[in-house]
Amino acid sequence: MASTLVSPHIQTWAGHGLTITVTVTMRRSRRAALSLSGELDLASAPLLRACLENQLDTGRRYTRVDLSAVTFVDLAGLTALLTAHEAYQQRHGKLVLVALSPSVQRLVSLVGAEDELLISRDRDVVDSGQAQPKADGGTGLRLMQ
Repeated sequence: MASTLVSPHIQTWAGHGLTITVTVTMRRSRRAALSLSGELDLASAPLLRACLENQLDTGRRYTRVDLSAVTFVDLAGLTALLTAHEAYQQRHGKLVLVALSPSVQRLVSLVGAEDELLISRDRDVVDSGQAQPKADGGTGLRLMQ
């Protein structure tokens, strides 16, 4: 697994032979935004875990993960997201999954993980570290305990 600094603001994580790319598109002192593309599975889940752990270890407590370009996810990939969610909660942070692709949404629904994860359709929901209210008064965010 390697991390490449593409620019001062964009960092890409990829591993040799893996079918996923994790791009850190925003890094601030306490916030980050990640974009995943490809397949999130048994082979690529450790890369995602390492990237999310890196965000926590550098003090970023509010992280938004865009899953719109994930073409496949298996239980190992979903477990990586659930484990990261718990780690963020333990450090009083938020990991918000946004723009779930159909394959991700299907697995999340099948296993009932929407009761555990913060999920939003709005890509900007964690930009300030807080859920942003929508015009209808809702947040676009499902938080289930």
